[in-house]
Amino acid sequence: MKTENRRERLLKDINDKSFLLKGSLNQVYRKCGNPNCRCARGEKHGPFYLLTWNEGGKTRSRYIPRDQASKVKKMTANYREAKRLLDELSRANLELITSGRDKK
Repeated sequence: MKTENRRERLLKDINDKSFLLKGSLNQVYRKCGNPNCRCARGEKHGPFYLLTWNEGGKTRSRYIPRDQASKVKKMTANYREAKRLLDELSRANLELITSGRDKK
């Protein structure tokens, strides 16, 4: 019964993390290439927010508007947590299956 309760809690926790996004969000600073710009003297432009993820074996990136950065950061954290919860749920399901086999 303990494993079944853990499984139900994990399912609820996974459902609570449904607002998710795969990837990582990083702050980046860039040079524009203009030799007369302040960035040519070392003071780079930014911060800009870059979301990076892997899709089909290729690394993809998109710039995220500043006003969306905190939302995207939370979504990527939710993705990592949901992935961890799914791994735990899989272990709980395996426990349930194998404990049932031992009872026979």
